[in-house]
Amino acid sequence: MENVAGILEVFLSKSAEQIIVKHKGPKSGANVRFPIKLSPRQARHLASALMMLAEEAEAETQKTKAYACARISNGPNASQLR
Repeated sequence: MENVAGILEVFLSKSAEQIIVKHKGPKSGANVRFPIKLSPRQARHLASALMMLAEEAEAETQKTKAYACARISNGPNASQLR
């Protein structure tokens, strides 16, 4: 079993034919969450999509940080960097 940020549990089903993703959040009222059952193919596709989105998010974060640093170093004329 793998824990992701203490919120998600990811493990194989008893038959080892499916990947189960389970949310460990609050279980009261409307917050009840059911496990997600994925075939190996679906799990690979989800993993690929998550990796692609993570790379895009990291690139955007780096651009934002670089712009903020340039703005601080260059003072009021940082708008010329665009």
